[in-house]
Amino acid sequence: MRPFADIKIQSLTFCLKRRVLIIDDESEVRSLLNRTLTQAGYEVVAVASGNEGTRACRQYSFDLIIIDMVMPEKDGLETMMEIRRGSPNARIIAMSGAPRAPIMDPLNLAVKLGAVASITKPFTPDEFLCSIVQHLPHSDTQLGAAA
Repeated sequence: MRPFADIKIQSLTFCLKRRVLIIDDESEVRSLLNRTLTQAGYEVVAVASGNEGTRACRQYSFDLIIIDMVMPEKDGLETMMEIRRGSPNARIIAMSGAPRAPIMDPLNLAVKLGAVASITKPFTPDEFLCSIVQHLPHSDTQLGAAA
């Protein structure tokens, strides 16, 4: 019976779709990253502030979280630490376009505090996608869990 095979394939595809959270106060950056990831097949949630990002992390689970380090109200480091308190194993990539300084560089601090990677703006969509793919949990472990 063919209909059952189709249901299994659709549910497996749904299970394998990766969910990524983007936290960035710049709407143009959020839009570009959202479009890039969506076209690559990811499920994307994009928010404009650290407070919205921490709220999203309390409501949903994400395979990867991208956080801009320089934002008003709650900066990226504070946002990252709050997310990690609730989800210690959260996989976070820190990003920033701020000039890098040898002392108090937010990207270096983010990696020291547990971010899996950092990426400096500006970057190309291909560079961004490579970083995403490289730092997602390996899909073969999730295939075993889904079967």
